[in-house]
Amino acid sequence: MIALAVVIVASPLVVGFYAYVIYPAVLWIITRFRNTVRHSNSTWNWPSVTVTVPVYNAASTIRRTLEQILALDYPLDRLQILVLSDASTDGTDDVAREFSGRGVELLRAPERRGKTAVFSTPTKTRLDSAVLHGRVGTRSFGTSPIRLPDPAVQG
Repeated sequence: MIALAVVIVASPLVVGFYAYVIYPAVLWIITRFRNTVRHSNSTWNWPSVTVTVPVYNAASTIRRTLEQILALDYPLDRLQILVLSDASTDGTDDVAREFSGRGVELLRAPERRGKTAVFSTPTKTRLDSAVLHGRVGTRSFGTSPIRLPDPAVQG
């Protein structure tokens, strides 16, 4: 009976000690001595990335979206931005054309076909680039494409 009481009292102490002392110590040791490769912006050959922005009547939001993409911490010579307009009628195309001098290309569909059809339309993407559809997170974008050409990521 006393042995059972000792086990009942000691079990939470052992689990707590493991969770709050041993496990964090093991993580600290692993990260401290892990061999990581860090790339500096000046020597790293950034992969080409194509960001596609599908739009339909988005004149009220396209300007902010394009400004956020252009403000990414990524070399603009390695970044291609394609605005895929699904026959917008509210001036979205005009706003996108305002950004043409900053590397934004507008591809307009002659008639409305839907988002899926816009994505399946052949685009003028760079052959060596990764194509990112949808929203681009400004915080994660700078580091995510670095992992794309890594053989360990490809499988």
